[in-house]
Amino acid sequence: MTRVIKSTRFYQISVLEEYGVLMALCGRHRHIRMYKLDDIFGEGRQSGAFRKDPFIKLKNTKFCAHYSIAHVRGTTFLVAAVKTTVILFMWAEFPFNQFMKIKDFYVPEPALSVEAVVSTDGKMSQLAVQCPSRFVIINVETNEPVALEFSVIKKQSTPLGMQPVNDTEILMSYTRTRPRCRFGARLAGPHAHIRRSG
Repeated sequence: MTRVIKSTRFYQISVLEEYGVLMALCGRHRHIRMYKLDDIFGEGRQSGAFRKDPFIKLKNTKFCAHYSIAHVRGTTFLVAAVKTTVILFMWAEFPFNQFMKIKDFYVPEPALSVEAVVSTDGKMSQLAVQCPSRFVIINVETNEPVALEFSVIKKQSTPLGMQPVNDTEILMSYTRTRPRCRFGARLAGPHAHIRRSG
C-alpha cells in the first residue's frame, strides 16, 4: 500500500467520486480540506511532480469538530461544526467546482457534531447539533436554534452522540443520572431517542 498524503493526521474522510474530490477533516488546526482525486492518484502524483499535498482549505473551518455531507434533490451540502457556529456549505458547479459557504448558525455551546435532517418531502429543513450538555435543532430557513427537551431527558442528562438512521431520522443517545439511592450513589445508564423530521 502506498501512502499518497504524508505527515497529516486525519479525523474524517469522505470521497465524492461524482465531483472527483476527497473531503477531509485533518491537520494540526483541524481544517476541512478538499483534495482533487486526480492530484492525489493521477500522473502528477505518481511522477513526483507535487512537492506538497495539493488541497484547498474551506474558509472558516479552523478547529472544526465534525462535518457531515447530505445529498438533497441533486444538490450536495456539507455542514460543519466549528466552535459555537454551524456552517452550511453547498457544492458549486463549474467554474467553481468546490463547496461554498451559504449560511452559518449560532449555537449556545460548542458544537461537537452535526447532521442534516431531511424532511419527508425531500427538503433539508433542519440541522441536528450535539453540544456538551444538550442537543440543538436548527431550523435552516428561520436560523432559529431550539434545544431539545424530551420528557425522558432530565437536567442531569449528557449527550453521547448522534447517528443517522435514514434520511429522515437521527438516533440521539444520552446518559441519564437517576436520583440518589439511600447509599448516596448515582446510577447512570445510556438511553436513546429518535428525532424524526416532519
